[in-house]
Amino acid sequence: MATSTRASSSPCSSGGAFATSKMLVLEVPPEVGAALRFGFGSLLLMAILFRRAAASIPSRPLSVRIGALMLLGVWLVNRP
Repeated sequence: MATSTRASSSPCSSGGAFATSKMLVLEVPPEVGAALRFGFGSLLLMAILFRRAAASIPSRPLSVRIGALMLLGVWLVNRP
């Protein structure tokens, strides 16, 4: 079994996230911070996915359906 010489985590994914979150909490309300975090994260992951899949960006009707499903999922998770 070969061992990896790469570090298990980078500063951007561990310590950097803590420092950034601490600064963000002081500047914006939690809802806005969560929306920014998940929004930028989703855009980044979608860009990586579409680039690796060599597929074009989804059509407008499909994008609207995906957006509606995402909002429905957030609403279902956060409803009282």
